[in-house]
Amino acid sequence: MPEDLESPAAVEWTLPADLLLEIIARSDTRTLVRCAATSRVLRRDILDPSFIHRVTRREGGGIVPQRFLACLNTHDDTNPAPAPPPLSLVCSITAATMLFVDDHMSPYMSRFADDLLGERILVMSRGGLVLLRRRYASEKPSSSFCVYDPFTDHRTFFSNPPGLDSAKSRRYHLLTSADGIGCSFLLLVANLDGSNNRHTIQVQTVRSTFGIWAPAGMIHDSSGFLKKEMRQDA
Repeated sequence: MPEDLESPAAVEWTLPADLLLEIIARSDTRTLVRCAATSRVLRRDILDPSFIHRVTRREGGGIVPQRFLACLNTHDDTNPAPAPPPLSLVCSITAATMLFVDDHMSPYMSRFADDLLGERILVMSRGGLVLLRRRYASEKPSSSFCVYDPFTDHRTFFSNPPGLDSAKSRRYHLLTSADGIGCSFLLLVANLDGSNNRHTIQVQTVRSTFGIWAPAGMIHDSSGFLKKEMRQDA
């Protein structure tokens, strides 16, 4: 075949990143999530604070709710009854929030975190992170606790705090990056009755940056104020 009659070579068309982001910002929640899953580069641009600010604060309502409050529902995986939806909205129930939770978050968590929610119970939550504890303490003690991010499915497992005496009066406090701690999370466990001295509190911490428990320490509480506040927070 003459060279001038050959079929032209296929042309690969690539949209500029800024144009892709413009299209995504004008789409719906499901499209945004699917685009974030297509490539690491696009996901980085979507998770950029300026883009998140844009899609949550768009005039007339963003495609992603800026914030919402929901209950996390765990379940006993040994129970044959159907598991409840992972999330139940409590407030900020707008159309965008319902769409985001019912059509994305709950199905996503049911698919990828059903095992986690079936083995554990909720201890506390803060800033979008959740602290979970094994329902049956005798199983896999090296992963008794888990700090779980429902939005990314990121999980950090660790054991019971090894430096604290066994006691029923433990209190858990979870801090996040929004608290200015310089890392994703810091978990502090306080043992209110773990010392012979009623004016001290046993404490131990673990940071996301290390993933292992720091040495246990003591906090002096001569007035008893901290113990009183911690007991009230329980």
